[in-house]
Amino acid sequence: MNYLWRIPGWLLVIMIANALAQNPPKEKLLLKMTLDDAEVCADEDYIIFSAALSDSFGKQHPDKVLLLDHTALAFPQGIVRYDPFGRKAQKSLKDVPIEVTDDFENRNKSRATIDEYRIRTPFQTTLLTDVAAGKLFGRIGGWTAFHKDNPDIPGLTLMSLPGLNSDHTRALVYVETSWCRYGGVGAFVSLTKDEGEWKVLSKAVTYFLGEEDCG
Repeated sequence: MNYLWRIPGWLLVIMIANALAQNPPKEKLLLKMTLDDAEVCADEDYIIFSAALSDSFGKQHPDKVLLLDHTALAFPQGIVRYDPFGRKAQKSLKDVPIEVTDDFENRNKSRATIDEYRIRTPFQTTLLTDVAAGKLFGRIGGWTAFHKDNPDIPGLTLMSLPGLNSDHTRALVYVETSWCRYGGVGAFVSLTKDEGEWKVLSKAVTYFLGEEDCG
C-alpha cells in the first residue's frame, strides 16, 4: 500500500517547507534548487486549471476557492497506474491515453508557480503560499478557526500540472481539497478538448475522508 499517497498534499507541502527551514545551509540550498527550478505554466495549463476547478466546485457556489500558489510536487512514479482507491479509480483511469499519463508524470517532477489572475472561474480564486498555509492550518485549532471565519470556503486546494497528449486534445490533472488536517478529497480529472473547449470527461477519486474523520 502506498502510504505516502495518503498524506494530504497541503500537509506534505508544509513538511517540505519545514525541512527547508531545518536543513544545514548546503543541503537547504540543494533542496531549494529542486523546489524552485519550477516549470512555467503554459496558457493551456490555465485553461485546463479553470475547467477542472469550475467542474469541481461549480455546483457548490463557493464565495472563493483557496489555492496553493504552486502546483503539486512529489507524485510517486507510476502513480497513475496504481489502484490507490479501489477498482473504481483504476477503471476510470484506464481510458486515459498512456501518452497523457507519461506526460503527467514527467511534468510533475517539478512544480510551477500559479498566477491567480490567469485562472477563469465563476468564483474568486485566492492563492496561498507554503508559509502562509503552514501558519494558518499547521497550528492547533487552525482548521476550526478557519472554517468559523470562512464558512463558504471549501478548504485548501492543491493542483498538479496537467499531462497532455501530443496534439493537446486529452489532458489529466490532479485536484485535491483538504478541509481539515487529514480530511479531504483528491481526484484525477480527465479532460478532452471538444470544438476547441476543454471539458471534463471523468474523475477518478484517489482518497476521500469526510468531515466526520477530522476528529
